[in-house]
Amino acid sequence: MNQRFSQFFGLTAEELQQASSLRALIAAIAPHVSDPAQFAKRWQEAAGGVEPSLLQEVQVLHPAPRLLERLSRSVLDDAGLRIGRIEIYRDVTPHQLLQSKVHQSERLAVLGQRVSGIAHELSNPLTTILGYAQRLLRDTADSPHHQDIQRIFSEADRASAMLRQLLGSTRESPSQRRPIELNSAILRAADLQRFQLASEKIHLELELSPSLPSVLCDERQFQQILNNLISNARHALLSDKPGGVIFLRTRLADSGRVLLEVADSGPGIPEAHRHRIFEPFFTTKPSGVGTGLGLSIVMGLVRQNGGNIKVLSSAGQGATFILDFAAAGAIASVRAPDLSPAIVTAPSSMAGRRVLVVEDEPTVGQLIADMLSDLGYSPDFLQNARRGLAAALSRDYSLIICDMKMPGLDGQHFYRALLEAGGQTVKFLFVTGDVLGIATQEFLRQHRLPHIAKPFRLEEFAEKIALVLGRTAAHSQSPTLVGTGFSPTNLRRHG
Repeated sequence: MNQRFSQFFGLTAEELQQASSLRALIAAIAPHVSDPAQFAKRWQEAAGGVEPSLLQEVQVLHPAPRLLERLSRSVLDDAGLRIGRIEIYRDVTPHQLLQSKVHQSERLAVLGQRVSGIAHELSNPLTTILGYAQRLLRDTADSPHHQDIQRIFSEADRASAMLRQLLGSTRESPSQRRPIELNSAILRAADLQRFQLASEKIHLELELSPSLPSVLCDERQFQQILNNLISNARHALLSDKPGGVIFLRTRLADSGRVLLEVADSGPGIPEAHRHRIFEPFFTTKPSGVGTGLGLSIVMGLVRQNGGNIKVLSSAGQGATFILDFAAAGAIASVRAPDLSPAIVTAPSSMAGRRVLVVEDEPTVGQLIADMLSDLGYSPDFLQNARRGLAAALSRDYSLIICDMKMPGLDGQHFYRALLEAGGQTVKFLFVTGDVLGIATQEFLRQHRLPHIAKPFRLEEFAEKIALVLGRTAAHSQSPTLVGTGFSPTNLRRHG
């Protein structure tokens, strides 16, 4: 036995000296591996000549987790008689880690493709539910059903945030970090979670510092962080026994950063798992329960927003996740959340302007048309992209709102066909419902074209319209579409 062998199993020189027989050596090594009984059995069988050669992997737990490849072969003399054995142990941990990372990357790539494929379909109904619920909130303030509509809107808004975060997990995208009031954001999340937790006999306790500075954070991403952590705590409590407590605490650290603690009274995190809980796809839940992505998404979002996260846990004493974010602005007191922002109206100089809406999803297209009418514009809505192109070439529009992904003629080819065949000046706003591919991102960047992602709220839509139409010629970087005349050949060329 060389020194490297003793290092693999954490054996001291004294322990090696005491191993005066093979049985004693096996007894000294077996406690350090993952399956001591099977390890000892295989070695004893090999030593007894049952197996002339042996190749196996040995999972070492102590003194450090590692994977060893064990090669054992008989040593024969010139007459072919067995006179002993030789064993070679090789550390293949780096190779295993590389394979694991490759496998993880492949799984993430497949996940990204699936997400991109279904996101467009999910974003359309969510956009419709969110938009019409918000319009009803504005028009039914005195209705006895106002609170019910508020709940529909809040849940649709929460689902929209989840969808956006799932899309964001498949690609790098900058956070829209703004000063937000942490306590208000926590109160909103708590209101949405309280009913489900109560039905499972889980008590939600809030210990919010009465005054905190605002924090620099993307509010939608923060909601996803908090929802994932509460969901993680909920699953931990349900896996132990019915009931329990989830604690949400905020305070100002001596360093000036704002702290958020999400704790539970559950069974805690085993020490062997604690260093892996933020790995993608790692989960201790039963098959079919959870994806193993929740905490990895939390880690990514916290870092995107300039924060830090750590976990404290002891067996049988629950788990505590501690997050800290940079403070911004003056001290802000806790206030009730406002979940029904008022819609703005178009400036008087814009009122009555014609807007063409080209959207193959009828409910989303009608919602956009209704929202434009609310803002004071005159919309024309067409589901067929080719008919929309003909309309754009035959009438004057101040703005064209076009879906990016449509059958037959997609947004890119619609724009290029109008650029080649058009005889007017018009501004564009693209609507997207999934992860933007590299080609699409390059197209939007090259032509300096604005876009808005589904699902969107009314105020987001109104703000985007105002930005697009409010640009003056002196400040606008958007190109104008000026063509040399309409030709049916152009339509055929573009589908």
